[in-house]
Amino acid sequence: MSFEHYLDMMSVFSDSCPTDLKAKYAFKIYDFKNCDYFDRDDINTFIERITEGKFSQDERSMIIDKIFEEADIDGNNQIKFEEFNHIANKYSQDFHKTFSIKI
Repeated sequence: MSFEHYLDMMSVFSDSCPTDLKAKYAFKIYDFKNCDYFDRDDINTFIERITEGKFSQDERSMIIDKIFEEADIDGNNQIKFEEFNHIANKYSQDFHKTFSIKI
């Protein structure tokens, strides 16, 4: 990774970065299979990692169902960037605050 690429990546965590750009980078980070969409396995992996496995599979399944109910606009069991970006913008204040690094 070049220093310039590193600076670009870190600038995304700035408070002044637009929500759309933050969403683009967040999507890349959580697209574990690099397939340009999230499926239920991706969301399950994400939940396991951020909670350090503290939720049971039933609890994770319930969370995943709620996420897909809201984010999977076209109902194809995939969350593409456009759907992810829609949700990020819908909750932009919360997303913008949590996808930041305070120095």
